[in-house]
Amino acid sequence: MRRWGWRTMGVAAIVAIVTSVQSHGIQVGGTHGTGRTYASDTHPHTSDTPVTTTTTVDGDVVVPTPPFVPWVRVAHQTLALGHPIDGTSTVPYLGTVPTEQACQDSCTLQSNCTEYVWNNATSMDWRHRCYGRHDSVWALSPSTDSYSGRRVNPGPRPPPPPPPPPAPVPPGVVTLRVLEGRPVDPYFFGWNLESWGQDINLTYSDTAGLAYAAALHTGVLRYPGGTGSNIWDPRAGHFLPDRIPAGTPPGAYAKYLGFVPFINDLPRGTLSAANFVQGLGGTARRVVWDLNVFVFNATEACDQIQWISTLEGQQQPGVLLELGNELYSRQGVARFPNSTVYAKAMLPIITCARRLMPRAKIGFCGLMGNWNQGLRPYVHLVDGVSHHTYAPGKAQVGALPTEARVAYVAGYSRAAARADLKELRQDLGVALPMWLTEYGYGLDPDDACMLPELLYGALHGAFHVARVIEAINTPDAFGVLCFERFVFADPPTTNQPNDWCGMSAGTCAQDYPNSPSRARVTGMGQLVSHFFATAMGSSVTTMHPVNITDNPLSPTAILGAQQPCLQAAAFQSATAKTTSYAILNICNTTIAVALDPQNAHAFRGGVQARAIIYDLGDPGGKAPLPRNPDVFPWAAPLHATTIPVSSPMYTAPPLSFAIIA
Repeated sequence: MRRWGWRTMGVAAIVAIVTSVQSHGIQVGGTHGTGRTYASDTHPHTSDTPVTTTTTVDGDVVVPTPPFVPWVRVAHQTLALGHPIDGTSTVPYLGTVPTEQACQDSCTLQSNCTEYVWNNATSMDWRHRCYGRHDSVWALSPSTDSYSGRRVNPGPRPPPPPPPPPAPVPPGVVTLRVLEGRPVDPYFFGWNLESWGQDINLTYSDTAGLAYAAALHTGVLRYPGGTGSNIWDPRAGHFLPDRIPAGTPPGAYAKYLGFVPFINDLPRGTLSAANFVQGLGGTARRVVWDLNVFVFNATEACDQIQWISTLEGQQQPGVLLELGNELYSRQGVARFPNSTVYAKAMLPIITCARRLMPRAKIGFCGLMGNWNQGLRPYVHLVDGVSHHTYAPGKAQVGALPTEARVAYVAGYSRAAARADLKELRQDLGVALPMWLTEYGYGLDPDDACMLPELLYGALHGAFHVARVIEAINTPDAFGVLCFERFVFADPPTTNQPNDWCGMSAGTCAQDYPNSPSRARVTGMGQLVSHFFATAMGSSVTTMHPVNITDNPLSPTAILGAQQPCLQAAAFQSATAKTTSYAILNICNTTIAVALDPQNAHAFRGGVQARAIIYDLGDPGGKAPLPRNPDVFPWAAPLHATTIPVSSPMYTAPPLSFAIIA
């Protein structure tokens, strides 16, 4: 085949050739992404009807030789591969030094490129070496070089070959497989509000509170939360001390009665549910309504539900209505000596709730053992049963060797979740979701805290995260998870100098309203915030269980069974096509991990992911809110390590938690 002589070709000659091609119905390639053609298709030209026209251009004879379709040079309207010719191509430039593989990859990126040609090997210019065929015509980029190439039979591009099987995992490497997911559930990523509005008299629109809640990336808040809910009027935002029934043990509400003067002195409605939804509650995606069914009778309780039903967003599917707080204890014994009396008293309230909020979910107040067993005849009426747990404690952990304590606490959360679910199902006789509306560890006196050097550290956060990871890996087992607790006052309003053994995510200064600079977050809050932000990122759509093969076991048994060293969950974005991992190593050993090659989107195309790693022994502390809480890792109070992850392999350090994204 003769080369085309373009060196002396004029504009008129180019027009003549394009006109000649158009007369045969040949399509001329357009710029990438436009889908346009620049020729008439009224007389289609097929591969069986080769063009035989000879054109003379400035003394250079162009002879398209059958069975070749003529090369068509169209200035500024080419299917440009690898390099934008006229500024309109959207194909990414693949590098400064062109290669044939990059040329092929560039063609693959374009749906209208059915073949590529790699030629003129001495040139270092993309435009002179890589070009592609659009439909049935080669489109060449403008240049002064000569080209030749072979005719490619028209037709659809054959499917690409299947990807090669993943390389075998080396011995001793743990393998992660991402299982089928479900939509991210904000109810898994929550806090029990409790203190705010009951012993912290800052309003729900306080700027420190709003900044603090936003930094925690909260999915759900439980309002008003805790013991005070049983004597709370959500419409007024006041306590109801005069309504506490006779026969209630004196210590049941003593702490909250001490808060009555400065809470009830606020104007009526200041701390109401309506203001909560418009303020602090609006920073969370969902609310758990901890209803007053203790000092309110059935009519008043239904009036409470009717009012809540009118608040913004509360007719959405899945809103949770929790029927009281720990009413099996001294908090409720004056009205509910057993669960049968309690359940019968709830029947009219359940009926009105189904009528007023038909898309809401309703949960009984639960306690393992006789109380839950007494609920059996009534559990078909509700959607879940609540559970509160604050284990392990100092005595349990203090009996262990020093070197085993951190691993034990880190692994306890998963072990407890599985044991509690088993017992709940045995008690109820049915697999009803558990509503874990309060949980934590170390519910000890402040002068005898468990692992006091780690109160505000990464271990406390990992304990929380592990429970959520287990919930993700056990579909339909949990309805909500709220960690105890959202915040404490600074200075403390009660004699709790350690914030109840480090149980809160941080503190706010109630003597300085609207002072975000005085808010503090703990190491626990920092680690949990990172996990929550990963799970509920703006583009994240699904959360996934993770199957782990060849997972080693912890040397110390927890609740009668050794626990797997690695615990993990994954989160995926359908739009960005990325997978993020949360990986907890509860063992004091380094573990090599092979991430799922079918879901390691972050590693495709040479894009490098990061592993942000927290040491469970990091004592943390308290630190001001970060300037930009959406950017991780935060500088303090934990000191995270960031390492690049350029392939689907990760080495989990001993006693660590990592986010890989």
